[in-house]
Parts: sequence; structure tokens; C-alpha cells
Amino acid sequence: MYKISKNPCKNCGTFEKYSSNNHCVFCLKEKQKKQGNKYAKKYRQTHKDELNIKSKAEYDQFGKKFIYLMWSRAKKRAEEKDLPFDIEVSDITIPDVCPVLGIKFSVGKNGKGPGDTSPSLDRIDGTLGYIKGNIKVISFKANRIKSDANVNDVEKVLFYMKSVTTK
Repeated sequence: MYKISKNPCKNCGTFEKYSSNNHCVFCLKEKQKKQGNKYAKKYRQTHKDELNIKSKAEYDQFGKKFIYLMWSRAKKRAEEKDLPFDIEVSDITIPDVCPVLGIKFSVGKNGKGPGDTSPSLDRIDGTLGYIKGNIKVISFKANRIKSDANVNDVEKVLFYMKSVTTK
């Protein structure tokens, strides 16, 4: 609850809006940005295993909710990068294994975002955007490798890896 007080802010001395601890709203927000929510951090620390199991179970299902999240994030990326977007949720299907690396899809063990074996929505031709016929679900690792290289780069790396011998 914010209020106007006769006492100045403990930090900056302004008489603007105050929170209940005699800091102005602006100083309080800055303090929270620096420190974060200590209660939330403490809860996450003490319930780490429980939260990881719960998030992994939810994330592992690859159900409609997971596919919808992939779709909505792709839509947001398309808007941010000004790319064409005409796919629907029904256009996204997750196979059992990554078609590039042949690994079974799963999620990271730490529950902090995608791991190498997580499903990832790939734009086959990155210049075309998220349009029908230009998307495929591959592993996050394969998508990461593909994102910064073209076919020529990958062939050069392959040639190098095959030609170099370890001692």
C-alpha cells in the first residue's frame, strides 16, 4: 500500500509515494532489482528437488500445453525479428527422437530451461520465418549447432574433425 508521508525516503530523501517501510517506490524497486526476492530465493533453495521433479514432470509430457508454448514463443520471436508467421499449433508435432541427431527427446535435469535433448522448433530456412512447411522439431543441441552455421561451415568442421587425430 502506497501513501504520502511527512517523512522523507530513507535513501533519496524525496517526499513522493512511499511503501510501508519508508522507502519511496523508486528506491524500493531498485533495491528489489539488486537483491531479488529473498523469500522466493529461500523457498527455491529449500524446495529445489521438489520443484525440479514437478517442472520436469510437467515439461516432459510434451502435451498440448508444451506444444502451445513452443508455438507462442515462436510467434513472439517472429514478431520481435519481423519474420513471417502463419503456422498453427496443429502444425507442430514432436517425434520420439531428434531427426538430426537420433537422440530421444527429454528435458534438462536442472529445470532451468532447455537442455541439449529438449525439443526445439527449427526454421528449416532461417530467412523464410515460421511458415507452413518450413518448421521441424529437432533437439535444442542440433538447433544450436545449425543456428550459427551454413552447410559449407558444417562440412568444413566435419572435415576438420575427421582429419585431426589425437595424440
